[in-house]
Amino acid sequence: MDIGKWLARQRKPEVWAALVEGQRERLEAVGAVPVAPDSQESPRGRPQRP
Repeated sequence: MDIGKWLARQRKPEVWAALVEGQRERLEAVGAVPVAPDSQESPRGRPQRP
């Protein structure tokens, strides 16, 4: 499994909302936070270049 793809999916607002509180806490403990719905981030969590 590609951990980068997995983490990018977990950060999607719709997936983040479906996680239980304990799952969100664990992700936050390692620095993962949900992506804003209107964010211009690429799947790797970096802003896309124009």
